[in-house]
Amino acid sequence: MNISYFINYGIFSAFILLFLLEVGVGLLSLISFGNYREKLMRYIVPVWEINGTFGVFYVVNLEATYPSAVPLVGTIYVIPVILTITAFMAHNGYIAYAEYIGKPGQEALYMRIYGFSMLLVAFIAISMLTSSVSGISIDLKDGTINLVMMFANYFNILYFAGITLITVSVSMIFFEMKNPSKVLPIVFLLVAVALIAVATRSYTPYIFANFLQYLLYFVVVLAILLVSYILYLRDYGIASKVMVVLGTYSAVMYYGLLEYPYFFNGQVNAIELMNSSVMTEYINAITIIGGVLAAAFITVFVYFSYFKNVSDEGYASLKNTGTQ
Repeated sequence: MNISYFINYGIFSAFILLFLLEVGVGLLSLISFGNYREKLMRYIVPVWEINGTFGVFYVVNLEATYPSAVPLVGTIYVIPVILTITAFMAHNGYIAYAEYIGKPGQEALYMRIYGFSMLLVAFIAISMLTSSVSGISIDLKDGTINLVMMFANYFNILYFAGITLITVSVSMIFFEMKNPSKVLPIVFLLVAVALIAVATRSYTPYIFANFLQYLLYFVVVLAILLVSYILYLRDYGIASKVMVVLGTYSAVMYYGLLEYPYFFNGQVNAIELMNSSVMTEYINAITIIGGVLAAAFITVFVYFSYFKNVSDEGYASLKNTGTQ
């Protein structure tokens, strides 16, 4: 096992956790912003800019870990990246409008536009990630990508559906959704696992073989998520949130173990692309320190803004103070 691979995947897992929670905010903003406004705004206001910065932190570490892969990967994914950034600009603009500029009656509209743009970002980003796993639509020799195939293939569709269901399941627990049914998080989670398993077995057999080899790890991750669900059923709010965050992070790390050491469905050996210079140890150390500090900042912000149960009136007064 290569330490640099798992350090990079650890940063990636933290970013994906933050990303999925923000996608959950986007979904809830579209579905029922009025009912969950207080919880959504308490969570997203302090962290949405940090999430983007954390993404940049991951990309910088990715370039430092796999320097020889950056030119090829950057060329292949340049169009999807531009599309993602364009959608992300709408995401940033409309959440800023909702937070600082919008009038009370416009906040819900701006948050719905933010939610739609967040889902668009998620679809493009997840499609890029799934193509890097399956290799579908990618020609590594020519450095080209078939954009239609990247979006419209069964592997991507099944994975996107599964990840969406996981996002809804995690969001229901994290934001304490009680309607329409408290049974839905576990149902969505199990259906998601089934969809991802079908896609993995059909298109990436080496990952499915690793799944069977590391089945015990899967049981542990699933157990953590099941505990978070039980705590959610029994209204242990903070404990259920902590466990679902831990379970989601562990699940992404577990997938990194399944994928190791290849990208693009076994076509690229990650270890062969790694930085082998004398700087590697320093890069790893700085990444760990930076990742811990970033996680600590986000934890503190979320604790005081979300877990401390600021009232809606208190949030409004903070918002008004910030705009004076």
